[in-house]
Amino acid sequence: MPFPDELSPIGVEVLAYQQTWADEAHELAARLRELIPDAVAVEHIGSTSIPGMSAKDCLDMMIVVTDLDTTTAGTSLTKAGFRRRPEPWNNDEPAQDRLWPKMVFAPPIVAVRLTSTCGWRVRPPHDWLCCSATFSG
Repeated sequence: MPFPDELSPIGVEVLAYQQTWADEAHELAARLRELIPDAVAVEHIGSTSIPGMSAKDCLDMMIVVTDLDTTTAGTSLTKAGFRRRPEPWNNDEPAQDRLWPKMVFAPPIVAVRLTSTCGWRVRPPHDWLCCSATFSG
């Protein structure tokens, strides 16, 4: 759910694919790598990462770390102006009969996940759609 100051009077708007999303994500990924030097990976995920796909105009990024307790991600993202999402589903993600810890910040959406998380080990939907011969944007 968005923070109250992020609510739009028109609600969620889905836009045709914008090339600027890839450019913005590239710049944001570089900034996130600088902010979180212990990151194993920083990736552009979600619908804006799929060329040709319509999406809401909000980037989704994933930072992968080895340990949520020792990573600098939480402190660094907060100091940089990102706000930690308080909802339970933004702290633990149910999958494969267990809860996988994570931290989610916004805006834009930045999920911090562990290298051991199933979401990190499983091939992201972005990869499936971008590599699929049947997908047409």
